[in-house]
Amino acid sequence: MLNELKIGLAKKQVVSLHTKDGEIVMGIPEDSSMETKAKLRNGLAVRYIPYEDIMHVMRIIPLPKYKNKPITGYQQLK
Repeated sequence: MLNELKIGLAKKQVVSLHTKDGEIVMGIPEDSSMETKAKLRNGLAVRYIPYEDIMHVMRIIPLPKYKNKPITGYQQLK
């Protein structure tokens, strides 16, 4: 679970954290001097979430945009 957080940190990808209290927090992970908390930046806000409160981690991976190549229903079936 925390491996996904480390990969998101290395690749500067947005991650989604699900906490024990049901909250979903999204942001870009950053290095933190606190060993017991994850640091997430979302816009101008910075959130510190304790590792023991994290239930699930998902990385949000953007798909590349294709210019001048619209995907139609026929092309998807091939």
